Amino acid sequence: MIPSISKGVRTIGILYYLYGPGRRGEHVAPHLVASFDGFAPDPGRDPEATIAQLAKVLDLRVDQKRAVGEKLPAKHVWQCSLRVAPEDRTLAEPEWEQIARRVLDAAGIAPFGDPDGCRWIAVRHAEDHIHILATRVRGDLRPARNWHDYRHVDAECQQIEKDFGLRQVERRDPTAARRPTKAEQRKAERTGRIARTHLATSVRTAAAYAANAEEFFGLLERFGILVHPTLDPHGTIRGYKVALPDDRNAADEPVWFGGRTLAPDLSWTRVQERLTAHATSADNATDTGDGGGDMAPPLWQDLAATNSWDRAPAHLDRITALLHEATAAAEDGDTSLSRAGGTTRADTIREKIAAAHLAAVGQLMTVLPDALQNHPLPAGTRQDLRDAAAVFARAARSSGKAAHAQTRAAGSTFRMLTDTLLSDRSDGAELVGDLLAAALLAVIAVVQWHQANKHQAQARAAAEAVGHLRNAYRATAPKPLEKLTAAHTPGPRLAAMYAEVTRTVLTRRSGPTSAAAVLGDPAMAALTAAIHRGVKNDHNVLVLIDQAVTSRELATADNPAEVLTWRIHRLARTHPATAARRGNRAPQRRTGKAATTSTTARTGTSRPVPPPAANPATRRTR
Repeated sequence: MIPSISKGVRTIGILYYLYGPGRRGEHVAPHLVASFDGFAPDPGRDPEATIAQLAKVLDLRVDQKRAVGEKLPAKHVWQCSLRVAPEDRTLAEPEWEQIARRVLDAAGIAPFGDPDGCRWIAVRHAEDHIHILATRVRGDLRPARNWHDYRHVDAECQQIEKDFGLRQVERRDPTAARRPTKAEQRKAERTGRIARTHLATSVRTAAAYAANAEEFFGLLERFGILVHPTLDPHGTIRGYKVALPDDRNAADEPVWFGGRTLAPDLSWTRVQERLTAHATSADNATDTGDGGGDMAPPLWQDLAATNSWDRAPAHLDRITALLHEATAAAEDGDTSLSRAGGTTRADTIREKIAAAHLAAVGQLMTVLPDALQNHPLPAGTRQDLRDAAAVFARAARSSGKAAHAQTRAAGSTFRMLTDTLLSDRSDGAELVGDLLAAALLAVIAVVQWHQANKHQAQARAAAEAVGHLRNAYRATAPKPLEKLTAAHTPGPRLAAMYAEVTRTVLTRRSGPTSAAAVLGDPAMAALTAAIHRGVKNDHNVLVLIDQAVTSRELATADNPAEVLTWRIHRLARTHPATAARRGNRAPQRRTGKAATTSTTARTGTSRPVPPPAANPATRRTR
């Protein structure tokens, strides 16, 4: 039951429509099912009553307010239509009356127990819906207090669906980006692209890659985007608008779009929140946690690694674990929250932190397709990554503020990884496989978090991203797994010993079912090879397998054996003894000059600049 609310100025005009045949003759036997006092004249059932009489009754307070010279509320006639789903049962008229009164109470038009509530009627002219009509002047001649009426009525309709056993309809998504207009679609037929979509992709890429406002605007310029920051009298940025150089109106002027009109998460307020969190962290790549919290012991080795190839999957593992915790909290608290009638401060904080994790995953998803431009990928893989990033942009949005400081270390690592990918032209197939495997589990965790919080639209978008990521992973993983197996397969006795240790650890940590699934998987040969490589790099086999099992969730993985393979393979590379033998040094803080380096034309480019995420950059016109 989704409400449709509108406002007008002529009560009698709306009444003539409600009691008339309708636009297509759909109004059958219109009549009142309820009214503010139960005695309003009903032209549908009383031959003595007229529409003019009913309009006069409803407009009584309006006329009184007008007579004393007071200003009426703008569009003082309030109308709301309510319709059940086609498969729902036919509601009796007493039920419709109860629903109408609950909706009017939620809207603030006629609160329960308020003798000065507004005058209203509910008209039924079909089995499946009613129309509520009210005049927004109270008995004390004050205007109705019905701010945010749609939001409150929609929430009440959700509860009505549950109470009356009706179909629970998917609600409107407040985080959805504005759809292209018909004019934009017609222009796209001529130009081959929708300007709003192209700009949103470019702005999102710049926001994901930039560490500060200067880099953000500089990258947009380098992408061939016209940028115009909006400044207040003190010179502080209060907003921005962007345009494509070749997208012009009839007056040959650029067609500008504000950040908020591109997507809710691209408003300057939201972009600045992320950039501020990055700036205050001083791009500290040596952080061992997301936001300063204590890090689970099995993950410290990965997060202390100097190589961003290894740190990025480790951060994704951490985000996956935290999202699973948030999902469990949401599922456990669902009943208590509905009973309490609200959310606690702890729930709000958890949601803000979860929103930051979603944004961090979205940051990596956005830059990954173009960051991998120098790396050979199987046919179609890059397009799968682009499609995954495009649909995940919807899943990464949240309706509230995000605690971006909680993911500043992950964001810094993802930016460093982008630098590495753009400057490193090595094959790196095994590293890409590890990264995609970690990203796939993180996005699956995002799906579950959205489902637990009843975010249907975002859950669908994340699930679609999972499909694209799974395709990309399946195309990328076989080659490096075969290479690992060929290079490090142990002898039969060692392989049997590794398998037995794996069985023991998995049985203790995840249960015998999980152990049997892993040992019977065709990827067990690659897992054994990864274990053997780790042992050759001075790992203790029991500790190595236990760390891999306990520090990464396996229940949602399509192939737990491959997940463990990548995890153990990474642990072997990031072991302190291995790092010491390779001569690696501890990562340095990006402070001072390094932290303020910009990619703008004024300061020069000291970091690789990602290509525009959509079409090749066009020349910027001034």
